[in-house]
Amino acid sequence: MKIAKVIPIFKSGEPTQVSNYRPISLLTTFSKVIERIVYNTIMTFFKTYGVLSQNQYGFRAKHSTI
Repeated sequence: MKIAKVIPIFKSGEPTQVSNYRPISLLTTFSKVIERIVYNTIMTFFKTYGVLSQNQYGFRAKHSTI
């Protein structure tokens, strides 16, 4: 589903060195919408059936390690 156009973005330093560039992936709007729908569906399932542990903090809203 994800086909991206990858373009190099110059960071700093000598422009002739490849290591001074970082790749940026440009995704289609369609893939971003589908990704959000799938994420919301999975998170709703996890919350409804209590799949995630209370100690799971990564990528969860209103859960912080502080």
